[in-house]
Amino acid sequence: MVTIGTKIKQAIREMGLNQGEFAQKIQVKQQLVSAWITGYNNPSTTSLKKIAQATGKPLQFFFDNGENNQAANAQNNKDYSLEIELLKKEIENLKTKYDNLTLKIELMKRNKT
Repeated sequence: MVTIGTKIKQAIREMGLNQGEFAQKIQVKQQLVSAWITGYNNPSTTSLKKIAQATGKPLQFFFDNGENNQAANAQNNKDYSLEIELLKKEIENLKTKYDNLTLKIELMKRNKT
């Protein structure tokens, strides 16, 4: 059975961190991270949100027992693709605004001379 602790351990490992380093990252004691991983204690909702944010995993990742991981990963990749496209468009808009401002500055300089 895959537990929340197992998922936390997996997420920390994927980050390339040890328990102590991860504990520092989310500002808790290493013993608490260890208790989560061993199943001695489950993280609070607030802690789980911190864990998800720090690891870049959706909250659902910590509750899936492996059966839905492929579907969740596909959905996450789809979500990231949409975000990437939106960011690309925003960058293009900013570049256009920058180019327009540069042109205005050049015109202003020419008019002053």
